[in-house]
Amino acid sequence: MPHVPAWRRYLRFWRPDVDADVDDELRFHFETRIEELVVRGMSPDVARAQALEEFGDVSATREGLRAIDRRMLQHRSRTQWWATLGQEVRFTVRRLLRQPGFTIPAILTLAVGLGATVAAFTVLHAVVLRALPYPDAGRLVKLDSPEPKVGPDSYVNLRKAELFYFRQNAHTLDALALYELDGATIRSRRGGNGGAELVITAATSANLLSLLGGRVLLGRPMTVADSRARASSDVWLTHDFWARYFGGDSAVVGQTMLANGTPVTIAGVFADGVPLPEEVSGAASGVALWTPLHLDPAEPPGPHFGYIAIGRLRPGASLSASQAELTRLTARLPEIDRNYAAYIVAHDGLTTRVRTLHAAVLGHIGPILWMLFGAVLIVLVIACVNVTNLMLARLETRRREMAVRAALGASRSHLARYFFAETILITLVSGVCALALAGAAVRAFIALAPGGIPRLGSVHLGWAAVVFTMLVSLVAGLAFGLVPLVRRDPHAALLAEAGRRSTASRRQHATRGALVITQVAFSLVLLAGAALLARSFRRLSQVQPGFEPRGVLTFDIILPEANYKSGAATAAFYRQFSSRVAALPGVQHVGATTNMPLVRGGSSCSSVVRLLDRPRSAPDAQPCAKVAGVTPGFFRTMGIPVRGKTPTWDDLQSSATVAVVSESFARRYWPGQNAVGKMMQSYGIPPYRVIGVVGDVHAEGLNEPTAPALYLPILPVSPSMGGPAHALTFAVRGTPDAPAQLLPAIRRTLSAMDPQVVLANPLTMRAAVARSMSRTTFTLFLLALASGIALLLSAIGIYGVISYLVARRRNEIGIRMALGARTAQVGRLVVWQSVRLAAVGVVLGLIGAVLSTRFLRSLLFGVSPTDPATLAAVSLFLLLLVALASYLPARRAMRIDPVEALRHE
Repeated sequence: MPHVPAWRRYLRFWRPDVDADVDDELRFHFETRIEELVVRGMSPDVARAQALEEFGDVSATREGLRAIDRRMLQHRSRTQWWATLGQEVRFTVRRLLRQPGFTIPAILTLAVGLGATVAAFTVLHAVVLRALPYPDAGRLVKLDSPEPKVGPDSYVNLRKAELFYFRQNAHTLDALALYELDGATIRSRRGGNGGAELVITAATSANLLSLLGGRVLLGRPMTVADSRARASSDVWLTHDFWARYFGGDSAVVGQTMLANGTPVTIAGVFADGVPLPEEVSGAASGVALWTPLHLDPAEPPGPHFGYIAIGRLRPGASLSASQAELTRLTARLPEIDRNYAAYIVAHDGLTTRVRTLHAAVLGHIGPILWMLFGAVLIVLVIACVNVTNLMLARLETRRREMAVRAALGASRSHLARYFFAETILITLVSGVCALALAGAAVRAFIALAPGGIPRLGSVHLGWAAVVFTMLVSLVAGLAFGLVPLVRRDPHAALLAEAGRRSTASRRQHATRGALVITQVAFSLVLLAGAALLARSFRRLSQVQPGFEPRGVLTFDIILPEANYKSGAATAAFYRQFSSRVAALPGVQHVGATTNMPLVRGGSSCSSVVRLLDRPRSAPDAQPCAKVAGVTPGFFRTMGIPVRGKTPTWDDLQSSATVAVVSESFARRYWPGQNAVGKMMQSYGIPPYRVIGVVGDVHAEGLNEPTAPALYLPILPVSPSMGGPAHALTFAVRGTPDAPAQLLPAIRRTLSAMDPQVVLANPLTMRAAVARSMSRTTFTLFLLALASGIALLLSAIGIYGVISYLVARRRNEIGIRMALGARTAQVGRLVVWQSVRLAAVGVVLGLIGAVLSTRFLRSLLFGVSPTDPATLAAVSLFLLLLVALASYLPARRAMRIDPVEALRHE
């Protein structure tokens, strides 16, 4: 029999040692058999040999016995574990139900913090963390062209010329596709005979569908031959449009339909799940038709930077390598276009930017949602601090109970199980409540969110949110359960309780002081961000847009090109429509433009013009300006101040071309001169004369600077500029309070003139101004809500801590007052103790605010992320809040009766 070392026996005080127990049992039976044989007359050696022979294979017997013992031990351990757990849970439920003053605040506080965190995680997971719905989504990139010399955020898309150039020379890309979104009017099946509706179309290169991982459900795919045809009449239907408009008819391929009054042939239907990036991002919804984008490498490069470019990195190629390569290639663009590209590259600093498609789709919303998630995590931390406070206070009241348990033999593991059962039960119940709160918060987020948030429709509480909630709840429960275990020795606590110590220990004071400091520091970080956004919002709301938005209604009109082919027919329709709308009751002025401020986006530089009063070699001889077409009455309708004249209806058909420039254009290129009468020439248009100067307008957003603008009549003379303007945004000025009431009468007027013309996208200019501020407004609301919850929880927590400390120091305060301390001194002592702790928290919070508020830089307007006045005001506010939260406990301390306190002592 093997010898069992003595140290093995000590393990049995920690856990059963099966191997040693089996060895002891075998040794007992072996030695007993030897003794029996010796009694029968055998010698010890013979008896030992006989016993070994009788026992047979000892190793096999030992292993069999060990296996049996292990199975029995595991079964007994599981049974005991579940029985003990069930008993602890029952006891815990009864304890918590008997103490609602602790249980309800703890559960509600944790539920608020967890609910906010789960809601923010749900939105973050659906919008930011999930991959885009494309194969190899991590390799997809978007290309565009920033113009750093025009503005920090100014950029344009690509031209067709860059597509051919990059396909031939960019070795880090294995695919590159272009597309452009537009609108088309089709005969409506919902509106009965003669009705029309506006749908979104996409003119695409042939490889876009395969690049996005789409496939054709019916018909044939788009080919390169379709793109090379100058006037292809084939269209492809998206799955949603096919199901809605044609009812899922499988015989739709080969049928014809009218788009913009022109017959087109349906060549195919796409399978479900082929959204364009703009549909994923929320910038466009419900693309109905795909048409071939005409691509001819032999065509001379044009000035149209309006094509969205999607590429795919080659396997192994990095984003930085692709960026470096395209930067080098862009610098060589003048080699393929010495006229236009050479000027844009030199004058505007044009370059090519490569971003992951995921980053391009998210845009600004990714940092906002990460910031929101960080804010609610701070709320969760403050909630956990409050619950920790409650548990510490409750633990102090149960010191004697724990000490007695320990003295009666309760092990540290038993005490740990005792506390863990309680804290985990509290956190799990809080997690269930948090899921209900998170569901309501997510629904409120979707209802209040501004437009443009990607994948907002897919945001919902799913299994990811449930798993996240349970994990956070379990982690919080384990953390709370550790709090009592890091306290002092239970036996020391029993001695202290027996000694009836009247004052709290220094360690207890330090712990609660650290909790107060933590709450104040985190609250200041949140409050600083909300205050900076509030100041930014106030300054943004004070910006004058350059026009008067009150009383202005805007809407889009798209004329079918097949019915309005000539400029004369287009001008006649617009002129007649404008006059009829102007005659409606309540209408004051009517005008239209191709680029409505704050409604239609566009580049800060949409056209290069040449100033004819100076040599081509002059540095400012070829400025770049934002160009918009306008109708007569536009500036008066929008309330834009005018100096000089504006285009008339006669100017639209006159051979002499006229223009209007903005104040910033005139100041920059004719400083100290009168711009009226100056001559210019744009790409493909005969020279035109400036007849007026108008005020600057914030066209891209109130937070964006005004850019030099050039206004031309809506009908260009040269066909190279795209022919007549078939899509316009009209502005109608009516009553200041309710301009939208004019919409039904305007619709009837338009339908009476031509039922095939669609009125789309009605919007008041006041709504457009509010929409331009929606990102700041929405972020401010969310951060202010998180800050408010954090402040409320912090105030409650600080009040609880100070109240507890006053209660613990009741006898000390009574002694002070018996020795001559005045009530006012006692009150100041309590308040000063709180303010001193808060001051430390404010200092730490200021450090955190300086480090964290820099992430708000893109959302701020006219305010520095480290604005001293804002940080000082927030710090003072928090100190006052802490003083107020400690005032009530201070009053309670001032009313302590010294005689009663001394008698108790």
